[in-house]
Amino acid sequence: MKRTLRMVSWLDGEVETIEEGERLRENIYAVFNQVPYQEKQAEKRFVKSFLGGGEEKFSDPSLRKRYDTLLTYARQLGSRGVKFMKAYIEQDSEIERFPATKFPEKARGFVDEAASVLSGVLAGST
Repeated sequence: MKRTLRMVSWLDGEVETIEEGERLRENIYAVFNQVPYQEKQAEKRFVKSFLGGGEEKFSDPSLRKRYDTLLTYARQLGSRGVKFMKAYIEQDSEIERFPATKFPEKARGFVDEAASVLSGVLAGST
């Protein structure tokens, strides 16, 4: 997320000089990918709570620190207009390698949501 935040900051500077650059900022979507499938990991618990659950409680200070760091980056991205998809991709979905005609079940929610968002963006640009 740190890299994504840097990229969005760079895009902000670049699109300010482009006519209708504001439209680009309105159409930046983020998806959590490579999310660990083990429920006990801070990243997995962060993604699930950020996308609709309550805040997590941790007894381990290192897990709490990791969770808080992710939450800070996510809030910074949100304040820049980035919208987060509700679906996410787990590490073992192998999204980079599966053929475009058959998606693994774990990636299905992401694929459906991404298609819906893209349809909306394309419909709004015509």
